[in-house]
Amino acid sequence: MTAEIAIMNHEAVALAADSAVTLSEGKIFPSANKIFALTKCAPVGIMLYQNPSLTKIPLETLIKTYRKRLGKKRFNKLDDYASDFLKFLGKETRHIPEKEQKQFFVYGVHFFFHKLRGDIKERLVDELSNKKTITYNDIVKIFVDAINQEHKSFSKLKSSKSIIREKYLFYKNRNIIRNIRDKFFGKAKFLPKHVCNKLDEMGLQIFTRNNVVTPFHTGIVIAGFGEKEVMPALTQIIVDGVFDNKIIIRHRGSESIDFDAGATVMAFAQKEMVTRFMDGIDPEFNADIDKFIWDLLINYPSVILDNIPRLNQRQKMLLLKKTRKLAPEILKKYRANLKDYKRNKFSEQITEIVLNMPKAELAAAAESLVSLTSFKRKISKQRESVGGPIDVAVISKGDGFVWIKKKQYFKQELNPAFILNYSGGD
Repeated sequence: MTAEIAIMNHEAVALAADSAVTLSEGKIFPSANKIFALTKCAPVGIMLYQNPSLTKIPLETLIKTYRKRLGKKRFNKLDDYASDFLKFLGKETRHIPEKEQKQFFVYGVHFFFHKLRGDIKERLVDELSNKKTITYNDIVKIFVDAINQEHKSFSKLKSSKSIIREKYLFYKNRNIIRNIRDKFFGKAKFLPKHVCNKLDEMGLQIFTRNNVVTPFHTGIVIAGFGEKEVMPALTQIIVDGVFDNKIIIRHRGSESIDFDAGATVMAFAQKEMVTRFMDGIDPEFNADIDKFIWDLLINYPSVILDNIPRLNQRQKMLLLKKTRKLAPEILKKYRANLKDYKRNKFSEQITEIVLNMPKAELAAAAESLVSLTSFKRKISKQRESVGGPIDVAVISKGDGFVWIKKKQYFKQELNPAFILNYSGGD
């Protein structure tokens, strides 16, 4: 994992990233590069988080290959750089053999069924805690309800434009999906056939639906200025490996500074400390309070009604039904009021200061927010997956891409050829 920050105002955008990279074996190295200049002749940078590779090809290699091929070409808008870079990545899939793509597919299906089985196991544990005994029919019902609910969620997701041959791909890979399904659900003989079919469909749909992110995804942040843009913009893209010779694009969104939106602070990957800083409350603590209020709205009315002796059972049930019907609206109003309070008391005040920050202060603020996350990891029981030197860059229309802090794995004085090569435009 990682912690990365982008802070934008009218003048510039500052990018900051830690250097920690976590391997699948759990080993952490504090020396990864995550920020790069996307082009040498325009004010555009790129930042990576989560997985530093695209199906085993290092994205740093692909970025620097793209930069060389782009040469002195420029685009009018920042988002055009993002589109062109994705187009380049799509062409580079020719380097990824069929065997690697199939292995990625197997890992993805394996991840989905493992997660789904874990969710069902939690439901079974909850059911056992509420009942002294649980029947075979209860178990089947829990499985069926969980699978139907998950399938319903998938049906609401839009199909990814990057993967379009869904029926063909299902037919081609259905045996792989079913073999993995059988591994996790024991051939699912106790489930109706139509429910098993839903499992198989979802085994493919994790690759063909938007907003279904696996642990193998890569976050890409491209920020800076297009030729016709006088204020900075940012595009965030989430890609998730290569399948069917195409890059799976999970998400693409944009932020820009204009006369209405004068400043923004954005966090990527591990966001909890930045969210706490911007909102004035820890997001997990906020979620716990939210859950407590919901439980209070649902359960406390029955405690009050049970202690009113003149009410008969029918009257109690009617009143309880009315109070519980009001609960969602009350919770919605509470959330809206809390959101307004956080915005007025915390985030708006911070963005007002960011609006007028000079470039040096933008860089310092971005670095401080990454340091905050790193320090939190250091003094907590969580794995120190954020750490190492913090790289900081500032991108402005006039000065272009400027490093404020940049680690190197080599001494520059020993590598004059590297400096000459870089400054020569390659």
